Amino acid sequence: MHPYKLSRRTFMQLAGAISAAMLAACAPAPTPVPPTVAPKKEEPTKAPEATKAPEATKPAATGGKKTAEEILTPLKLMPGSPDHAKGWKTSLPDIPEGMPLNPPVTISSFTRTDADTRFQGNDTISDNISLRYIKALFGIEYKIPWTYVQGDELNQKLNLAIASGDIPELLPGIGLPVFQDMLAGDLVADMTDAYEAAASPKWVKEPLEYNKHQLWEYAEVNGKKMAFPSIAQAGQDEQEL
Repeated sequence: MHPYKLSRRTFMQLAGAISAAMLAACAPAPTPVPPTVAPKKEEPTKAPEATKAPEATKPAATGGKKTAEEILTPLKLMPGSPDHAKGWKTSLPDIPEGMPLNPPVTISSFTRTDADTRFQGNDTISDNISLRYIKALFGIEYKIPWTYVQGDELNQKLNLAIASGDIPELLPGIGLPVFQDMLAGDLVADMTDAYEAAASPKWVKEPLEYNKHQLWEYAEVNGKKMAFPSIAQAGQDEQEL
């Protein structure tokens, strides 16, 4: 259990940096897919485990600002094949100010998995190279309360989480009907101020302004950013084949 409650700014720094890695490879003609949202957290009498302690003190950043490559290389987490004679390196965005957090903070989220999912070595759904990569760069640890296989199962588990009040802090790829129900129930956090203050102009804001703000059509409500619009490269969509 972590003693700190994740602030909106910290959440947006993480989300902006992760979005950057995804958006770097996108073609200039993206297609909207379901959004990622952060549920609005009221001040409950009994908070979820990850947010039980009051936000009295912000986690401190590690000493000395480093690039992503400087952080990942000693840990053998640098994407690409930089150790090979003809290897290549992945271009990564700058680490957001104040990251990686030390000590780390925890974010709860779910993920998709099925019988065909395989992990390398001793990696598992809750401890794998992707999660270690995120922790190294941002000081964020993911807690995965549950997984799903198909969209129907996702919707069923989301409805149960909403009914019980135990909603994960990050909801990736939810369908528009669920998103609309959460909006109607005032369960989604307004991320506008944090987005404007923390999102990278080059890696996040510029790509998401594609086609005159079109991508925000369903993720913005009355001018407020209530979710991250996700985009996919049409040329890599198996339906194109």
